[in-house]
Amino acid sequence: MEERYYIYENWHRKRGRIHLASCGYCNDGRGPQQADSGKNGRWHGPFDRNHAFAAVEHLQMSADIQPRAVCNP
Repeated sequence: MEERYYIYENWHRKRGRIHLASCGYCNDGRGPQQADSGKNGRWHGPFDRNHAFAAVEHLQMSADIQPRAVCNP
């Protein structure tokens, strides 16, 4: 089965991170908390690997978009 990826867009830090869906910080696009207020950002996805890396070009964020070091996608 192909691995899924998500992008977390953080408005306050003006950055985005690409996560593996299985990453504890991603949790299949739900994040690490039990409930997400939606005040700081939002999750995009799921994507396959190629589409995740292509999708960051279409998101209107700062240039600080990179793979999440913890899960190393």
